Amino acid sequence: MRYVALLGWQSFFCGCLLLFFLLPSLAHALSADLEVETILRSFERDVPLEGSSNVLPGYGYLKFDVKNISQANLSFHGYGWGRYDAADSKFYDSRSKGELLYGYVEYHRQFSTLRARVGRMHIFEGVANETLDGFWAAGNLTAKISASGYAGQPVGLSSTNGRSSDTLFGGRIAYAGNDNFELGGSAKFSNNDGNSADSMLGVDLIYYLPKEMSLFGYSKFNTDQSGFAEHSWELRIPFETIEIKPYLQYYAYDSYFGTGAKAKLPFRNLAKSGESLGIYGVDTFWRKSEEWNFGTKFKYYSYDQNESSEYLGLAVNFLGEERTQSGGELGYMKGDAANNNYLLLRLFTYQDRLPKQYWAAFLSGDLVYALYDKSINGKDSSLFLSLGVGKHFWNDALDLKLSADYSSDPFYSSDFRGTLSATVYFGRGL
Repeated sequence: MRYVALLGWQSFFCGCLLLFFLLPSLAHALSADLEVETILRSFERDVPLEGSSNVLPGYGYLKFDVKNISQANLSFHGYGWGRYDAADSKFYDSRSKGELLYGYVEYHRQFSTLRARVGRMHIFEGVANETLDGFWAAGNLTAKISASGYAGQPVGLSSTNGRSSDTLFGGRIAYAGNDNFELGGSAKFSNNDGNSADSMLGVDLIYYLPKEMSLFGYSKFNTDQSGFAEHSWELRIPFETIEIKPYLQYYAYDSYFGTGAKAKLPFRNLAKSGESLGIYGVDTFWRKSEEWNFGTKFKYYSYDQNESSEYLGLAVNFLGEERTQSGGELGYMKGDAANNNYLLLRLFTYQDRLPKQYWAAFLSGDLVYALYDKSINGKDSSLFLSLGVGKHFWNDALDLKLSADYSSDPFYSSDFRGTLSATVYFGRGL
């Protein structure tokens, strides 16, 4: 695959191969999983100065997990992707591109909660949702108190003036009491070339209430803007086969998107808009049987500077054997803007283990249709339709899938794209 050879991080994966070929004495102890996926796509786009052009991108994805390295409880994890445009359509900024999403060595101390990672990793805890090149560690300080911390360079700021002076550090500490709640506090600070890019404090809570009810949520405070950036809280109330989930979400654009060194267009414009958004809703879920589930959705969107809107939806889902499932949703969004006032229909299905007389072993389909109350750019509807078929080979070690997507929208002409993907799971049937 030509585009894989063009990746800037291929040397990283060579290190993984060395674990297998240069350290044969450890081969009996290693536990390795390797997943390789290749995706070929085809679609047509208008390219500046080129006119209409066919775009033929090829994507490669590599994921691996190597465990039980020596007796030190070490493991090695990595995931990356690469793209190459075989048609050289000029649709992308560069014909080839690749990125290491994560690649780290992890240490897990035996008979202990202590864990540590070194390398590129994604931090998702407390106020953090960042990709970091550096160090992370977590563990219990006492029977009821746990803590984690990280430090290094943020990957997301590398495109702005390089990375030489970029820093990211933070952590979370939590207290668990009486096995029915956990209260956490967290902090995150990042700098881009010495200028503050992001500065957040947060609190999160998991509280298990009587009657199997539970409360989940978190709040984030932007210290640079001196204001709350986000609130997200939900309460789950079960009644036998029915569950009711009221929730609220709040976003203050100036604090959520930020105006620091990290802010980029179009988020910089949103941060300066002075807008805020509150979402208040209730979801209801009814498990009628092991196969049939029904639900309702209600959302109310409240803006500080724009008109409010509300959404009401009904959903149904059927669960079959294996991973087979089908379902749909019918909803109505009511708002003042033309593109925020429509009837929505969604149907989906995934059929696994089709009868042997058919070539395909699994089939997937998805349809999303919106009918607008008012015409937009001469159109009063939008449509997205996707259909895919595939087959398993070599005792499920290889998946081949062919899919076609069609979409039409008031904001652009119709679009058609085809996709062929092949995924190999080393360690299953190989």
